[in-house]
Amino acid sequence: MIFLTCRLIRDYNSRRIKRLAYDGEVAVGQELQYLTDHVAFHDFQAGTFNIDHILVGASGVYAVETKARSKPDAKDPMPKIG
Repeated sequence: MIFLTCRLIRDYNSRRIKRLAYDGEVAVGQELQYLTDHVAFHDFQAGTFNIDHILVGASGVYAVETKARSKPDAKDPMPKIG
């Protein structure tokens, strides 16, 4: 029972972190769509890695990597990731 409880907590934390990363990437992608002078490509697969966002415009080509962090708890100033 203790093993299953520990595994459930670990899986829940992993899912929460992945969901936060996904929500952050979606939010950045939605904001990048409002740039009128750039064309945005999202989640570009390049070999063994991916590029979150690519912006193409008259001023150049930009690669945007998205990182999302949760707000720290009031009692814990540093969030635990991983």
